[in-house]
Amino acid sequence: MSTTRFWSGWARIFARRQKRSARSALSMMKDNFAISSGSSRSMAIRRLRSFFRSGVLLPSAHRKMPKNTQLALKLNIMETARTSVFSLRHFSIKRTQSLQKLRKRLILIASTIFLSAFILACPAFAFDDVRYEITADFSPQGKTIQAVETVSFVNNSGQGLDAVYLRVYPNHKYSKQEKVRLYRYASYFKIDPYPSGFDEGAFNVESVSSSQKDLDHIFEGEDQTLMKVVLPETLKHGQSIELKIAFSLKIPHRLGRYGWHKDTFALNRWYPVLGFFDKDGWHNDPDYLLHMPYVSDSAMYDLRFTLPKEYTLASGCDIVREEESGDGRRIAYLSSSAPLRELSLAVSRDYLVEEYEYEGVKIRSYYFKKDKAGAQKAIESAVGLMAFYGKQFGKYPYKQFSIAPIFLGYGGSQNAGIIFIDTRAYQMPPFLDRYFDFLVAHETGHQWWYNMVGNDEYRQLWLDEGINSYFITLYLQDKYGQDGRIIEMPGWLEYFIPNPTFRSIRTYRWRYFAKKGLDQPILTDMASFYEPGMIFTIAYGKGSAVVDMLASVLGKEKFESMMRGYFEKFRFKNASVADFQEMASGSAGQDLAWFFNEWLYSAKICDYAVKRQKGKLVLERLGEVVMPQETTLVFTDGTEAVASSEGKNKAEEIPLPKGKKLKTAYVDKGSKVLDIDRTNNRLPRKVDARFVPLYHGLYEVPLFLEEDAYHWITGPSFSEYGFGIKSSFQKPVDYIVYAATHYDTSAQNLNTSAGFEKNNLFNQYLSWGFEFFNREASGDEDSDLKSYKLYLRQELDFPYSLLDVTSHLTLYMVHNQSIGKGGFIGAKEEPRNLNYRQNKETIFGVTFFLSDAGPFPDPSLGYKFSATQEVGGHILGGGDDFVRTQAEFDKYIEIAPAHKLAFRIKGGAGHPKDKYLFFLGSDRELRGYDYKDIKGSSILLGSAEYRFPLVRDMDARFLWQTFNLNAVQGVLFFDAGSAWFDSIFEPGFKKDAGLGLRFYFDVAGGTEKIALRIDAAWPLDANSKDPHVWVGINQAF
Repeated sequence: MSTTRFWSGWARIFARRQKRSARSALSMMKDNFAISSGSSRSMAIRRLRSFFRSGVLLPSAHRKMPKNTQLALKLNIMETARTSVFSLRHFSIKRTQSLQKLRKRLILIASTIFLSAFILACPAFAFDDVRYEITADFSPQGKTIQAVETVSFVNNSGQGLDAVYLRVYPNHKYSKQEKVRLYRYASYFKIDPYPSGFDEGAFNVESVSSSQKDLDHIFEGEDQTLMKVVLPETLKHGQSIELKIAFSLKIPHRLGRYGWHKDTFALNRWYPVLGFFDKDGWHNDPDYLLHMPYVSDSAMYDLRFTLPKEYTLASGCDIVREEESGDGRRIAYLSSSAPLRELSLAVSRDYLVEEYEYEGVKIRSYYFKKDKAGAQKAIESAVGLMAFYGKQFGKYPYKQFSIAPIFLGYGGSQNAGIIFIDTRAYQMPPFLDRYFDFLVAHETGHQWWYNMVGNDEYRQLWLDEGINSYFITLYLQDKYGQDGRIIEMPGWLEYFIPNPTFRSIRTYRWRYFAKKGLDQPILTDMASFYEPGMIFTIAYGKGSAVVDMLASVLGKEKFESMMRGYFEKFRFKNASVADFQEMASGSAGQDLAWFFNEWLYSAKICDYAVKRQKGKLVLERLGEVVMPQETTLVFTDGTEAVASSEGKNKAEEIPLPKGKKLKTAYVDKGSKVLDIDRTNNRLPRKVDARFVPLYHGLYEVPLFLEEDAYHWITGPSFSEYGFGIKSSFQKPVDYIVYAATHYDTSAQNLNTSAGFEKNNLFNQYLSWGFEFFNREASGDEDSDLKSYKLYLRQELDFPYSLLDVTSHLTLYMVHNQSIGKGGFIGAKEEPRNLNYRQNKETIFGVTFFLSDAGPFPDPSLGYKFSATQEVGGHILGGGDDFVRTQAEFDKYIEIAPAHKLAFRIKGGAGHPKDKYLFFLGSDRELRGYDYKDIKGSSILLGSAEYRFPLVRDMDARFLWQTFNLNAVQGVLFFDAGSAWFDSIFEPGFKKDAGLGLRFYFDVAGGTEKIALRIDAAWPLDANSKDPHVWVGINQAF
């Protein structure tokens, strides 16, 4: 076709478009569209109609252009037509006019537009017109789905394809390492992910075909979640294809976004999903189980879903109609009103629903029987977030939005048009309503950043999580104030309980780990993070702060304009960091590579300080990252000035006006820069000195302290030593110094203690500390005691619970006390069975602990190992020489769903043999005997427990839902051990048997989990047969 004929044909259609019916236009344009011979009639009609709706039809010769180039061309042509002589509103074409002039003019302008769009537009390198048509039959009794899926698309990649990849996540095959890691990481969320034992479900593809021809398919990848479909012939650029897939799946019994529990089913990416292809090829990354490693094209969906009548279906798709199938089942017909990133469903027999309409959007908030109030709160949060985002980026484009509680196991999960919220979140106490608001709002926000604007979450998670977290922080500040607090409590209660802000919690975890040398580049693929929890630390926390800094660099108006442009450009598409960076640089009028390289592609640290040096005020750069800085100067006369700096120099003088006396200097007063140490940003340094009504452990948790100040806190306190007063001076995350005096009324002792702990030694997960303790006994000088402890501790794992012991290595020296004693609330040692005389005793020791058991607090698999070596000597007041070694190994096995075996073997040996170095008999060891009843210089102990469920899935809430009793477990146990001085055969082995109960409580909606332990043990070889009853927290081992 000649160029003249090409553009002339286009001009005739464009000029007559509004005077012809859609039917006649469709007929007229059939020959002008590039519809491949393999395309179905319905696909051809869909493509033609979609272009009529867009307002402009492109000629056939350029239907092969990438879709975003087509869109840019169409918009430019439409704007030209609107503002030029081509506007049909102001220009009437007459057959007798000079059509040749019109044609030539159109050819010149349109050709110029086309060439500009072709050169400047960023190719989409993805698939066009993706559509899924799925017919599925769901059986909750068999936990199965039988389905047939048709997925169609146009190859818009710019190259031919000989095969197509689909992601089949239900086909995931778990390695042994994945299972161990999954159970271990479940401790982070205080759940057992597999209530009935490990279950990976089943997935089966019965056939794959196209145009009624069977196609070969194979599963690939280490986890087998890639399905490669070999095409019968090369699918050329611009051609379309339909794949028909018949498949079935068995839904696993597990918590999470795909699985079932208690007749509630979560179905996220339960069907074969078309893989993502761009200029880098197929994104065939592994299925990272501990987060959401997804990327896919937006698509239109039609679903025919058959289910029992008593079950409720929740979805992000519009339910067009429902009809009964006549066998106690019904058929739901769903169709998306706009493209969706995927199609997720939640199905339950127990769902109730609250409905609310907001600006034409029907919001459905599902809930279980006790949680109606939570469903109403969820609606309020969703509406608030939609209103907030609506002002920024326009109205929510879908007809409905669903909020579904499922047994997720963690806070929430984003899906297209529907969000999943963990059932435990509905059980949160009222004082955490704001956290519930944050949770629902965060997942709702992903309708903009994930559903509408997509990205590769495995490779560039920051693009949705960092951006969404930034805007959610703004939403919360807009709603609760700039310093909005997380915990909702009466004003008077804040005197007793410190309350962090949403803004401070955003970067607290990052600052905590970055000071330990564990920072990472934000643009790191999921599998490369040190551990799964660091994803939240880096991509969410640090990531949102980076967006905040970018807003500061660009300025409010430019940033908001850029974000709106970015959203509109990539709406229903997939964006990359390169796309985002290009648009940000365009808005800034400069190349922002310096910003993105420092903050996204490196783990460099930013740290600026202000100080006095030789009488001058100096801005000092202590970190590697260079950022522009503003220093606010406050003078004694009440006036202020701002000194700006590019921040490049290691040190530079801040000029002061003549005749002014400086009162305070603030670097980055508005906290715009992600500075790792904000205590040095102010001169003089800020000290928060306060007296509190009751000093307790929360005052020593950095999360609850302002990050830009030193803290001196004093108040009455209770401890194991009695009632008294405690005072501490702290630099959050870095160090704490404390002193305390307590009076023990029962023993009439006055106990004084003091200590110091320094964290982050050498920028490592390493700490050292010193503690001193003095006891003055009333009327008995022989009972006076002076003791101290010096230690160096290296953490080897990340903390998953406040009550769990993490893997670590500790070197220590103690004098007249146990290594386990101390005045800090941080990680403690557990030196069980070691006898400390605490009288003229100086000991040097090393202890090692390693664990991969999980989940906490009731492991289903894995092991724990600990070993301790100590040496006592005549040094520093010591009066005893000895050497002792102790080791313990614990193993956990799940033998049937929720039925577990736990084994322990422990041994210890010491010298000299006549020393009392070990003991047995306690609530955790030889439980049939009194505390320290069995003594010796060596020990050997073995234990076995059978742990079985008595009551499961309880929901007994009390104390304003602060605690929820959710399970009771029974335990049968047997212990056998011996402690001896000369020979293991001399005293013989002591044995006991018993039974116990474990009451499992979720605390504050699952933010923590504890087990109340009650054991009754009967000695099997003692004169007394009376049981010993012990009460404690969590498992004995």
